[in-house]
Amino acid sequence: MKCFNWYTSVSYVLISVCLSSTSVHESYCPSQVSGLYGEEGMISCYFRPNFQTIIWFDETSTRDPLIRLEHSTKSGRGYDSGKYDVLQNGSLVIKTIDFINEQQYITVAVIFGSTNITEFSIVFFVIEHCPTQQSGFFGEKGNIICHFKPNFNKVSWYLEQDKPLLQMEGSHISGSGYESEKYSVTQNGSLVIHRVTEENKAIYTVILIDAYNISTVHRVEFKLENYCPSQVSGLYGEEGMISCYFRPNFHTIIWFDETSTRDPLIVLENNTKSGRSYDSGKYDVLQNGSLVIKTIDFINEQQYNTVAVKVESTNIIEFSILFSVIEHCPTQQSGFFGEKGNIICHFKPNFNKVSWYLEQDKPLIQLEGSHISGPGYENEKYSVKQNGSLVIRRVTEENKAIYTVILIDANNISTVHRVEFKLESYCPSQVSGLYGEEGMISCYFRPNFQTIIWFDETSTRDPLIRLEHSTKSGRGYDSGKYDVLQNGSLVIKTIDFINEQQYITVAVIFGSTNITEFSIVFFVIEHCPTQQSGFFGEKGNIICHFKPNFNKVSWYLEQDKPLLQMEGSHISGLGYESEKYSIKQNGSLVIRRVTEENEAIYTVILIDAYNISTVHRVEFKLETGCCGSQYGYCGKKGIINCNFEPGYEDVYWYDDTIEHTSIIRLENGIKSGKGYHSNEYDVSQNGSLVIKNVQLKHEQEYKVIRYGGENQIMEYRITFSVIGAGVPSCWSNGTASTNPVFAENHCVSPQHGYLGKEGIISCNIQQGIDVYWLNETDEYHHPFIKRESGHISGSGYKSNEYDILQNGSLVIRNVQYKHQQSYQVTFPFDIGSQVDLRVDFLVIVPTTSNSGSTLPSEVTSIVQSTKVEMEHSSNDKLDGSRGRKGLWFAVVGFLLTILCSICFTALCCWMDKNNKAP
Repeated sequence: MKCFNWYTSVSYVLISVCLSSTSVHESYCPSQVSGLYGEEGMISCYFRPNFQTIIWFDETSTRDPLIRLEHSTKSGRGYDSGKYDVLQNGSLVIKTIDFINEQQYITVAVIFGSTNITEFSIVFFVIEHCPTQQSGFFGEKGNIICHFKPNFNKVSWYLEQDKPLLQMEGSHISGSGYESEKYSVTQNGSLVIHRVTEENKAIYTVILIDAYNISTVHRVEFKLENYCPSQVSGLYGEEGMISCYFRPNFHTIIWFDETSTRDPLIVLENNTKSGRSYDSGKYDVLQNGSLVIKTIDFINEQQYNTVAVKVESTNIIEFSILFSVIEHCPTQQSGFFGEKGNIICHFKPNFNKVSWYLEQDKPLIQLEGSHISGPGYENEKYSVKQNGSLVIRRVTEENKAIYTVILIDANNISTVHRVEFKLESYCPSQVSGLYGEEGMISCYFRPNFQTIIWFDETSTRDPLIRLEHSTKSGRGYDSGKYDVLQNGSLVIKTIDFINEQQYITVAVIFGSTNITEFSIVFFVIEHCPTQQSGFFGEKGNIICHFKPNFNKVSWYLEQDKPLLQMEGSHISGLGYESEKYSIKQNGSLVIRRVTEENEAIYTVILIDAYNISTVHRVEFKLETGCCGSQYGYCGKKGIINCNFEPGYEDVYWYDDTIEHTSIIRLENGIKSGKGYHSNEYDVSQNGSLVIKNVQLKHEQEYKVIRYGGENQIMEYRITFSVIGAGVPSCWSNGTASTNPVFAENHCVSPQHGYLGKEGIISCNIQQGIDVYWLNETDEYHHPFIKRESGHISGSGYKSNEYDILQNGSLVIRNVQYKHQQSYQVTFPFDIGSQVDLRVDFLVIVPTTSNSGSTLPSEVTSIVQSTKVEMEHSSNDKLDGSRGRKGLWFAVVGFLLTILCSICFTALCCWMDKNNKAP
């Protein structure tokens, strides 16, 4: 609270200082202001709102106000004349600047109920200028208007020449433009064009030397109205226009072509259109008199004449325009796969020669006169029309290219055109896609294909997917693994290595026997996502998608020697020997426990089945926040690992006993809370929760709230599991439960087995309860083997790969490298809850020293007796005589179990008495 009050006080002082500093800039007018002649001008002032009266004076009178603002009411001779205005902040507005406004203005401001008067004196300057864009009507008098102060010394006008077109010095006018009587100049320096013609459409330069012998330069672009250009061109096949400009007072505009000078091509009279070509729909005329050619043809290359007549006048304006047609080839053209194609060009029919090239030095085909030659013509793949267009007799994939055509016209002038030809109804011969991503074989089929069928290598009779009349079907579509678009493209929902094969598509046209067929090879690209992450303290994976038949994969961590490598089934390297890393059969890297040192860039080199090497780099980052499921060992220190981004401010931890009261908190680096003071909990500087001595009561859901900068709040929930809950030290009364779910010999991690031999993941779970085993490769989290009500089932049991013992231990019949992974065992604990334990299983290559049995003798005997017991107990239901024998084995097994339990309990008591950890 003290911090808040201090912050508020400082903020108040800063705001006060800012306000006081801005007040210095109020009640202010500049000493000098300028504005453009003929534009609106303003003398911008700033007066505080407590001024009741603001008065402006000009040089005309210091007694009679120019304008007055009093209690928001305006008055004064300048206001009444409409030439001036005043804004509520006291600024003076000049409606239209004239040279008379170049004078000194005075403003006086009076504060409410005070004799305090504020006065400013401002000099206003008028800037001379010429508007840069001006125009005139063809055949009439024109003016290029400039606004110069009348007391200038000299003005000179130039029209792209070294010598002045016209100049005026004092009252004397001279220059070639004045002598030819085409130009004159007004007393304010503006240029007068006596009769506007096409030559006046230009850029003029004017140099002014003012009364102080200071020169300024202005440039003006003069455009024409009532004008038609002398030459116009347009592209063959496109719409064309002869753009003209006529004033609205022309009541009749008539166009003629070379066909007739008496019968008009088109007439516009009093907004009504008529004429032989208007009726044919080939021409039109706009209201400004412009002629529109609807579709340009070579016949339009001629001279057009237009006549414009003024209303109630004999004044006639006439223009003659030459229209040229431009030969061209559209740069983007296409054709349908398997059909005849054309690359159309529009050349004048009297050309001398046309040559077509397809990225080669020699012509593909050429036409000279009526003679056609070239390899493309000889192999009957190409031809050429009399207008020079290229004919492709049957479009194939090789026609998808850029063509070059060289035309030599009747005047022996050559022009070059390039055309990109694309395919329709087309599928590429090869396509690739990234493993794990969505893939597509993009094809192009015409809309008149009624049926499109896709096959894979599995069957050429049973379609993978079928599109018929917009309806989809087929085994690939029903499985949800494939889809087909309306244009016939095949979609692979999630690319797998099994998709690396040849696909065939067949398309059938409506009401036709014409069939189009494509064969496409699809390649799957191996890759490693370049950005991957894992949670601090948890197992991590850098996942790569490599084809399973690779020769060798090597992982590097910014070192010359490999961190880890796998060649065949053999794994080696420093990372493997230190048991910090492992590697999966698909080449992915396993980090057994993620720490800060794992946040780095990893390099993996893959040598595939063809001894081709590829390099991938992956940046591995630590996930910010907390993993949602963590565990600790009973009777030992436990940590709920979190990894918060640097710069966080406060962390609050809660358990599920009291929702609104934190058990421990870290505020500005200071620890507090009931859990901290009782020495039950601690919190590290990175926000992780430390449980000093893990007990069964700590198996619950924890919540942590992190407060970051700019009021960022993040909340995480973590389920904490306790491993070894059967030991006495794990219970609040110091003794184990009378009916523990699993006893001292719990599922420790890691455990191991020997390659090619029988292995066991040893647990000691109470007999008779349900047990479920899962592995990390199952994305759907389904148990591969389970025991429910004493009955064992599941895919792993049916395949004879796995088995479950009476104490819940998992038996692996024949240990292989694929079994090197994390297993999870789940079983009920108390009412409405369950225990989830994870065991990392390692596969070791047997040597001469370890080539014997993978299990201790006592465990082996238990396994064998348990197997016999289970076999006889299952057969008991079929044969009563076998039941007595099964009962005998059950009694023996039960006695052995009690004997082992007594021995282990005695051992624990002795260790406890001697203060040794259980």
